[in-house]
Amino acid sequence: MKIKQTNITFVCSYNKCRSPLAEAIASAYINFYNLQNIIIQSHGVYQYLEEGETPCVSSIEEAKKYDLNIEKYLTKRLTKEIIKEMDYVFVMDKSNYNEVILKTLEEETSKIIYLNPNKENIEDPYEGTPKIFEKLFEELGEYIEYQFEELILKKEESN
Repeated sequence: MKIKQTNITFVCSYNKCRSPLAEAIASAYINFYNLQNIIIQSHGVYQYLEEGETPCVSSIEEAKKYDLNIEKYLTKRLTKEIIKEMDYVFVMDKSNYNEVILKTLEEETSKIIYLNPNKENIEDPYEGTPKIFEKLFEELGEYIEYQFEELILKKEESN
């Protein structure tokens, strides 16, 4: 019996701060718990996103504190085709949610989920202080663990 692969992307505005960190944290979570058949990505939704750029320096530095290396991550734009491939599209804020909805077929909207389970915005820390990035890292870790336990692990257990 072939186990279905689960495709997940984390989405923020420009794929420079929040979503690359979320991708790294989720990948570490998958490795730590030895989860199989889960593919993690991250994307940005805004039309002015420059593809192929590295994450912001503060995200790179915060990731390093936890032995996560995101220096080689490159920004990618979310497309309708990518959304179709995903099982879960986790967004950081209402603006991201609205941008993703515009690219989504009606039957696919259920896979668009706020990463924060309370549907509150995860603020964009771009050009913020190191303390803001520390808080962001902690929030992302907490929400990723919650979402994995609620959605992904329960789905795997039922297969």
